[in-house]
This record gives sequence, structure tokens and C-alpha cells, in this order.
Amino acid sequence: MNNQAEAALNSTIPMEEVTRMHLASDGKYFEKPGGTLLTDANNDLVRFNGYYGLNITDGNHKGAEGAFFTIDTNMWVTTTNQVSTAEYYLQFIVSLDGKTSVKIPFTGTFTKLTNGDGYRLQQTAQGVGGMNQVDLDLTFTRSQSVTTADVNGTITVAAPGQGQSTVSGSTYNNPILPTTYIGTYYDKKQEKTLEICKDHVLNYRVAGGSSLQRIEKYRFNLNMYVFAFPAPDDSNATISLVMGTSPASGLVCGNLRTINDDKNASPTSRTLNTIKAPVKPPKMSLPNINSDKVAPFAAYYPTPTAEFPNAFIAIQAARIPLAEDVNIFEVTIGISTDGITSAVYNFDGASSFDTTTNTLSLANPAHTTDPLAPKYAAVIKFEREYIQGGKSGTLITLKGSIMGKEITPAHTPFNLIPLEGFSGAVLKNEKGETLVVNNNNVVTYKGKQVGLGHPERILYIPIMYILEFTNPEPPKDEIAGMDYKVVCSWGTDAAQGLACIVTEYTLEGNTLINQAISYYHSVPKQG
Repeated sequence: MNNQAEAALNSTIPMEEVTRMHLASDGKYFEKPGGTLLTDANNDLVRFNGYYGLNITDGNHKGAEGAFFTIDTNMWVTTTNQVSTAEYYLQFIVSLDGKTSVKIPFTGTFTKLTNGDGYRLQQTAQGVGGMNQVDLDLTFTRSQSVTTADVNGTITVAAPGQGQSTVSGSTYNNPILPTTYIGTYYDKKQEKTLEICKDHVLNYRVAGGSSLQRIEKYRFNLNMYVFAFPAPDDSNATISLVMGTSPASGLVCGNLRTINDDKNASPTSRTLNTIKAPVKPPKMSLPNINSDKVAPFAAYYPTPTAEFPNAFIAIQAARIPLAEDVNIFEVTIGISTDGITSAVYNFDGASSFDTTTNTLSLANPAHTTDPLAPKYAAVIKFEREYIQGGKSGTLITLKGSIMGKEITPAHTPFNLIPLEGFSGAVLKNEKGETLVVNNNNVVTYKGKQVGLGHPERILYIPIMYILEFTNPEPPKDEIAGMDYKVVCSWGTDAAQGLACIVTEYTLEGNTLINQAISYYHSVPKQG
């Protein structure tokens, strides 16, 4: 594993880690979501769904680290007479001290401001005396930077000794709807295992099953991109479908099966892809000097045609800091013109990126041996712009051509989260061990710093929220020739704030010898 980025991009570790992250945060039990049942009149509020890290500038909690405000939306689907109906439930989660949090139903109003493009949330406490009794007066606006939205205003707790706090913050989140993942998914045997269809239809085949079965009741979280439902063959087991993307595999699903009420039963998992037989990405040569300019546009872009509705362009970037404010990215681009097969390219010196127009010209390797082949596999231009639609919106528009043929403009709702997006709080596991993001280049793990200026360098994949580094404190019985890696899968966990699944790996070459998993949160579990 001399090339860290290649190892992370070419292995299944990122999807496995994201799957573990969602399993821990989504919970092992399938149940109807809490919160307030929404109507389409509340779509404006859902579009601001996300985790907002707060800066408290006035009040009892002034300067508190790890404070946050979350808008959390879940979709609940039920089926009657073969017709599936979706309901949406929304709640707020508030932590003003970064140590405790409360869940609050939406009972107020969310209205568009007459002067400007912002929205105002107003909500009055339903009683007095509890930390969950709050007055909210918050303004939300769209951000044009790497974040997606900003919040400013006051949160007033109607409990003795609490009072009003002046807050501001931002989020990197953008709600992802289930329709984003419509497609047919295959297991490693290339057998059809999952169908996500329009009109909220979900068909699933259990491991060892002979056919797909209609799932008549399920839940989907717009922040964490997870489907959850009882196993069709065992009501005491829960199926979680953790959704993701990959340059080679297209849309990807981490499929977990968990036995409820049995702490000794480890979850079983498998990875499903919309591309039946994903190709292995080519070995990365020296990255292009403009790799850091392409990286912000890493996302999954559907490029459907009437004949091939599942065609796509998918871009992934692995970030390696070289010096303060100097980073290199290993960028991989996957292209599928038919939604069935894919070709994977590296953004290296043979390609180029026009920073004035944000246009990527991706070299076609075939042109070096066949002058009649197109010089570029793709020429695509990116534009970051928010386009509102339904309960969500897209963030980047892609236009251009593939092998010289123009494609219909593509749009993506996905957004990158830089490593520092998970800073601002100390995360702890059950043993009291700590994990802190100092900045984009340095983290402190169990009291030891890794990253720039330290022996252990870090690798970060912002589209997958995966961090990798060499363990600064390997086992006492360290064996020569073994590789000791730490892989951190970042996310948010509702009432527990920032969250991270940390897996310590012992590897010999690329062979897994041992692993140990810990769950870190910024807010301890309550109750």
C-alpha cells in the first residue's frame, strides 16, 4: 500500500466504512420516524435539511464548542393495494453546549423573506421548564461557497437560567432524495438483487433468495442516504441499504442485515452495484497539476438518454496534503454511456483543466495508438449553481461531450465535505479515547497528532467522508512487515452530533489480518 490513494480508491474499504457509519447512526431497529408530518407546503424547509455547526456569539453558551442545529427529515413509505405512498417527517435537533442535545418537533412557520432570497423560521416554546422548550427565530440563506446554506438568529430556551443565545452557522449538507438512486443493482455474482423504481417502489432479494420481493414498508433518511426495512424472511432482522457512488461501479449500495436484540450477532454485509462487472481503475501516475481545481466538482452526474436511462459520469478525488495550503488530489473519472458498463480514467498530465471556464478535457488513451479515435474521452464544463426542485435541489451543472458526442446537461445534488467540516468538537468513544479534527491537514487521534508536520500523513476522500492514516500508536506486539492503518468514516448522528466510525486495520500487503472498530461521537448517548 505504498500509494495510499490508490489503495483507498481501488479497495472496498470506503464503502465498508460508510456502511458501518450508517449502521451505527441509523440504529438497528426499523421504526416509523419521529417528528412532524409535513405537507408539500413545507418543501422550502426540507430543502435546508442538514447539520449546522453553530458559533454562539452571545448568551449563556457563548463560545461553546460543538454546538449545532440540525434539520432532520425522514421519508416513510407504506404500500396499500400495490400503491406506495410516501410521508415526510421532520424534527429539529439542538445542542447549545456541544455536550447534550434535544429533539424538537416543527410547530412553527417557515416563510420566504420579502427582501432577499432568505427564509425565516419562527417557532414558540410549547411550555416552560425543559431544555426542549425553545423559541426559534432563525434566518436561512443559500451559500455560494463550498457550504450549501447559512443560518443566523436566536435560540431561546424557556428553562430557568438559560435564556437567549445569538447563533450563526452553516451546513455542507444537501438533501438527497430516493429518486437519485433509481436503478437495478447486482451482487458480486452479477445477480439482480435490488430495484429502486419510480413511485417509491422498492424490490429486494435476500441473500440466498431466488427472486425479488416488493418491500411494502420502509424508511429513508435524507441526510444519511439510508433505506431501512424488516427483512422479508425474518421480522427480527433489519435490512439497511446504505447508498453511495463510485466511478467504476456507478450507484453503489452497502447492504447490511442486522439481527435485532442480539448483541452477539454481527451484521452481515454485501456490496451491490448498478454496473454488473466494475472495471478496476488504472494505476495512478503523477496527478495533474490542476487536480485541486477539478476536485471540488467530484460527484455523481446522471447523463440519461432515451435508450440508456442509467448512463452517468462519476468523479472521485482523494486529497493528500503536501504543505500548508498545498494539496494534491488523485482524481478518478468514471464514464458509462449505457449504464451497463463503465470506463475509468485518471486525471493525469495527459489531460487538462481550464480554470477560467472550469472545463475538463479528459485524454482518451486510445488516441495514442489510433489517430482516428477521439483525442478526448470527454470535454465537460462545470458550473456551480443551486437549482431548486421539489424537496431538494441540485448544486452543480455539467455540460459537454463524451467521445465527441454532445450530452444533455447533467445536474447533481451531491456536495463535498472538507475534513474541517467535522471540526469544532471533541469526539469520544466508550473508552473515553478522543478524536479531533484540527484543520484540513491535521487530526489528533488518541492524543497524538497526524498529518502535516508529523510522521504519519493523511489521505481524505471528501465525496465519501473517509480519512486514512498510519496508526500513530500501533499494537504493542507490532510485527515487522505489517501495515497498521486507521480508517475514519465521518458523518452526523442525529442527537449525538458529529460521529465517526474508526477502524484500526492490521494488513500484510493488501491482506486483512485483523481489525478493531470504535464508535466516536461529539455528544454522549442520552437515556
